[in-house]
Formats: sequence, C-alpha cells, structure tokens
Amino acid sequence: MVKWIHESVPDVPADTFRNLQNIITASRDSFAMRQRELLGLKAEHDTLLDSFPSGPLLSMLGRERIEVTIVTSTKAKETFEAGVDDDVDLPFEKK
Repeated sequence: MVKWIHESVPDVPADTFRNLQNIITASRDSFAMRQRELLGLKAEHDTLLDSFPSGPLLSMLGRERIEVTIVTSTKAKETFEAGVDDDVDLPFEKK
C-alpha cells in the first residue's frame, strides 16, 4: 500500500553544490566589503567635517553628517545589545 509513495530525489553532481557554495560565499564577502567601504567613506567624510578649515566651510555650505545603515539581523542586534549569545550549539558540546 505504501509502494505508491515514492520520493524523487534528482541526481545532482557534487560539483553543483560546491559551485553554489562558492557563489554564496563570494556574494557574502562582496557584501561585507561594501559595508566596510561605506564605513570608511563615512569616517573620511566626518574627518573632513571635523577638521579646519574644511569643517567650518562645509558647515556654511550646508553639508551635514551622513548616516550609514549597517544591515544586520534581529538576532544579531539583540545579541549586541545584550552582550551575550547563549544560543550557540557546538557539535562537540555534551548535552
């Protein structure tokens, strides 16, 4: 009676998964690099606003500090606010 239920798993080469993993890793690294670039540009901008003579001149021209939004997750935000991450599941940890 159960024979008519048959799971169909496609035969995908292992190279496909390795390539997918490399693409995901490269995208994540590229995103992190762009976030660091934004922070660096903000730091340079703030330095110009704080230094003399460019700071007062830029203030008179209406230049204000820029806000950079760092993309994160709710869990990461809560962890940074609390300073503790107890939801760590290490494979060698005995329960």
